[in-house]
Amino acid sequence: MSRRSGQVGYIEKKGNSYRVRFMLDVPGCNRRVYKAVKIAPVSGPGSLNKFELQRRAKEIVAEFGANDDITLREFEKSTLATTFQQQADTWIDEVQKRKRKPVKKHTVSFWNTALNYVNTLIGDVPLSSVNNKLVRDEVVAVMVRDEGR
Repeated sequence: MSRRSGQVGYIEKKGNSYRVRFMLDVPGCNRRVYKAVKIAPVSGPGSLNKFELQRRAKEIVAEFGANDDITLREFEKSTLATTFQQQADTWIDEVQKRKRKPVKKHTVSFWNTALNYVNTLIGDVPLSSVNNKLVRDEVVAVMVRDEGR
């Protein structure tokens, strides 16, 4: 998220109006898309000076949520982020294939059983969002509750 400190947009003149162009995250697409929104006419009623154009451009970018952390997180969840379950599957495959200190089949089957339980709880969470609080609240709390049954 640090590389997206904020967009102000690019103001361009197209035809008889000014437009602001900026990039927008769209869930389901791997890339960001350009969005062009009309700001004001070049001349006549409703026209703006340079500073008013810049201010209005920033407002439009903010309205579309191009700089919001929430929009970025939704985009990452839907397209870019590796989920906990995907990383667990990759890890299990790699420990079975490695040449140094290979893991025995019985150990892998036990790990698979444990991971299947954890994946039902947090498998669809992006790996970058898995932290101590999430595991404590989602996994450990459920395990303690299930133990009492």
